[in-house]
Amino acid sequence: MGGTCVRLCAHLRRWLPCAGREPEKPLVIANPGARARPDAAPTRGPQPGGGRYFVALFDYRARTAEDLSFRAGERLQVLDASLEGWWLARRLDGRGEGRPQGYVPSNYLAEDRSLQAEPWFFGAIKRTEAEKQLLYSGNQTGAFLIRESESQKGDFALSGSMDPNDFLREAQIMKNLRHPKLIQLYAVCTLEDPIYIITELMRHGSLQEYLQNDAGAKIHLNQQVDMATQVACGMAYLESQNYIHRDLAARNVLVGEHNIYKVADFGLARVFKVDNEDIYESKHDIKLPVKWTAPEAIRTNKFSIKSDVWSFGILLYEIITYGKVPYSGLTGAQVIQMLGQNYRLPQPPNCPSQFYNIMWECWDAEPKNRPTFEALLWKFEDYFETDVSFSDYK
Repeated sequence: MGGTCVRLCAHLRRWLPCAGREPEKPLVIANPGARARPDAAPTRGPQPGGGRYFVALFDYRARTAEDLSFRAGERLQVLDASLEGWWLARRLDGRGEGRPQGYVPSNYLAEDRSLQAEPWFFGAIKRTEAEKQLLYSGNQTGAFLIRESESQKGDFALSGSMDPNDFLREAQIMKNLRHPKLIQLYAVCTLEDPIYIITELMRHGSLQEYLQNDAGAKIHLNQQVDMATQVACGMAYLESQNYIHRDLAARNVLVGEHNIYKVADFGLARVFKVDNEDIYESKHDIKLPVKWTAPEAIRTNKFSIKSDVWSFGILLYEIITYGKVPYSGLTGAQVIQMLGQNYRLPQPPNCPSQFYNIMWECWDAEPKNRPTFEALLWKFEDYFETDVSFSDYK
């Protein structure tokens, strides 16, 4: 990130009306070496007639006599946008008056006061990249960024730094849980901010991206069943230790070398079996991944291992569709309404009936009727002994 942090723009509330109380020193992250405006940014003066007004996202040095040099944060007036990729523009000073003009690369500009021009907007970056940006040591409390949603086109995701107490709670859970199919904790560094959790390396990243990148080129049913088996194995261990995950999804399963898959991201995990109770009731408002969350957990904010089984069924859908978003095109509110009417995801094309039947069992409206993870592990370990249609899907 180049160590760049900029002060929150005064007009932030126009984009984030629900942002709540501002921190004492509200800081936001700028895009790498580019989107931070100067501290003494020119004010918006009277507008010259004609043309549209833009903000430079990056520095640009003229390469020909006809080009116009500019720096990130400068305002420009576009005089002619008829040439694709290159626009005729002139720089503006603090009073809005024109300076020398020339051709500029259009993809270096964003319309003035648009979302793309904001220093906290990072566009179409993935969750993992957002986390890297937020972990930069120069960030302070309150740092955040806005990015385009990966799961819901047209929506945006607010990514903020994790509370240190939550961070350490996740590390403690990882310390207590030891299993070959769970991501392993090596160390926690707490000497200074930021706090780091050091885990084993999983070279291929999240299962979601791994599936999407393959799209059926090399991964076939036998590998997909193996993925489900390994995840079920890890979750069966959590089940035996009286833990619930609460955020089981392909994005939270990591892929290592030699087709190794491990459950990760224990930020929402909790012990649930206390005083002979098998339900954990959240005492705090949390952001739930609605499309992966069991209906009873959405309604009551109460979670059980059978809530995780529901999520496992959605994970199976992701596996068999090569990382497609469940309930594509529907909002969270629409999904909740449809689940209340007993709607379930339909059987995807090329999905064997036996595989889909297991998904359906995970989505039983009555939690107690859903299989245990131990039973799910057995089903997938014995999958090819009972699936007579396997030869059709090799």
